[in-house]
Amino acid sequence: MPFEIAAHGRVKEQMERLTSRITNMKKSAEKTIHTASTVLFVNAAAGGFGYVNERWGQAPANDPSGLRELTLLGVPADLGLGAAGLIISLFGGLGRYEDMGLSVSNGALAAFTYRFGAEFARKQLSAPQTTRGAPPQMAAGAEQWGAWGQQPETQYAYGS
Repeated sequence: MPFEIAAHGRVKEQMERLTSRITNMKKSAEKTIHTASTVLFVNAAAGGFGYVNERWGQAPANDPSGLRELTLLGVPADLGLGAAGLIISLFGGLGRYEDMGLSVSNGALAAFTYRFGAEFARKQLSAPQTTRGAPPQMAAGAEQWGAWGQQPETQYAYGS
């Protein structure tokens, strides 16, 4: 009889340890799945809005070869829908799907931000390049070797 009670205690202890390990593994797996799904939703939304903009959007009037943009009521679709989704998610409008709403909204805003940055860079590259304000040695027509057209002489000081 005492042997059976001691064995029962050990089995119960082993079961508690096993249950604790399983619980910890579930928590770790849930965190990993949450992180992976967040990355997936953000990138899928950014790619989806990029596709929608290029497929159905209009090119800028001043740059016909520029990135296309779909607008709804004069507002870029990815900016408007991303901001609206973000506001709805932050105020609890999506309930238990709040994380998914935040991820999709962030993806939409990422698509807008990418296009905004790319357009800004294109405008900077198309602007006329000048040397105004540059140091004289960098300006066009600056002398390379000094006032008399000679290469500067290097002088060494040796201790005696």
